[in-house]
Amino acid sequence: MNKTFYLLVTGPKVYLPGGRKLEKIEITQEDIDDTREGDESDEDVLNYFIEDEISAWEQHWCKAVVITEDEYNKLKQ
Repeated sequence: MNKTFYLLVTGPKVYLPGGRKLEKIEITQEDIDDTREGDESDEDVLNYFIEDEISAWEQHWCKAVVITEDEYNKLKQ
């Protein structure tokens, strides 16, 4: 199961020219399997990846909102 998510990031222009950015995150089944600890579900591991990405942006005084690939495609229409 490969999953694609998008982060809509806003923050200071020092970190983001223009003050915003769209970042694509692709998580493969191999990534999930390599990261899994114990009896964690795929969903648990996906949430870990997403929270890690959000935390990385928040350390730079940015805000990140996660949307799924389906939500992204609807917004593009």
